[in-house]
Amino acid sequence: MTDRVLKKLITFQTVTFDIEKNLHALVFLQKTLKKKHIIATIIEIRGRPMLIWGVQPNNAVAIIMAHIDVVPAKREQFHSHVVGNILSGRGAADTKAAIAVLASLGKKHVQTAINHNTIFCVTTDEEIGGDSAKQLILKKLPLLKFGIFLEPTNLSVVHCSKGIIQLELRAKGVPAHGSRPWEGKNAIMQLIRAIERMTDLNQSPSDTSSTITCTKIEGGEAINQVPSMAGAFFDVRIDPQDDWQKLLEKIRSVALPCDLHVIKQEPALNTDPKNQHVEQFLKAVGVGGGKPELRFEPGASDARHCMQRNIPAVVFGPTGGNLHGNTEWVDLTSLEPVRKTLIAFITNRVQ
Repeated sequence: MTDRVLKKLITFQTVTFDIEKNLHALVFLQKTLKKKHIIATIIEIRGRPMLIWGVQPNNAVAIIMAHIDVVPAKREQFHSHVVGNILSGRGAADTKAAIAVLASLGKKHVQTAINHNTIFCVTTDEEIGGDSAKQLILKKLPLLKFGIFLEPTNLSVVHCSKGIIQLELRAKGVPAHGSRPWEGKNAIMQLIRAIERMTDLNQSPSDTSSTITCTKIEGGEAINQVPSMAGAFFDVRIDPQDDWQKLLEKIRSVALPCDLHVIKQEPALNTDPKNQHVEQFLKAVGVGGGKPELRFEPGASDARHCMQRNIPAVVFGPTGGNLHGNTEWVDLTSLEPVRKTLIAFITNRVQ
């Protein structure tokens, strides 16, 4: 059943910005669960639909969450292709395979989850920041103590990942005719120099260091005019061990005379490995046949939203690769260990 549901899920073109198609996919999941006599409800938070089942939000002590939205792809990528144990397609690993595993859990497993105050959730906006998950965690789950976020981790457990700061840099110039540049002030050149100074702050970026990446540039209005405005956007990832305030101060100092604005700032995932819920989940991973070991991951997930309430959270999921690429894939043999892990956790969890 898991493979069949996964193949169907991939056919839904659930690009994040297409709310209607994301909703259609959630309805399919809702009907799939209903066939097992499992009641799932579609709710809306900040204009984004999500599917929840298990215990009611007010009583949830643990949450198991995945997201059905994906980044844009070519039409043919919304059809699955299987070669041996490898299934490819947009969202195969990130994270429709995990959702198919959740849909494979039977009524008795869901009832056990209800008895143990566990809620399941599938969201539709993780790829653009996961605001619906954030609002759910911060405002709708008053008793929450632990979160499991399903992402491809090669069956290991991620307890630590980088925080996020998104920045906008703006340069102001003086317009002039392109043939008389001395009469103006070139905003683009001013911007370029600031970008170089900012990116020089991390000359040796790595998976464990904080990084500053220029991701978008815009400016100018006419090819024969000295530009009066130019802008750039940055994706800054903060290592949990670094002081984000000090790094931001350094960035501001080298960005001058350009104006710097913080668009988004969210904490790093930094869960105590000795937390009792984490230790309990590691035991479940061992029972399921995964890798009961903790590791660091540079990329972010919705798990970071738990940090704003000091709630321990981990990231776990199947084996996959080429996320957001043309040949995204998941290893079908890794789905059963994920399923067994979740069942072991649900069944043996001590509240």
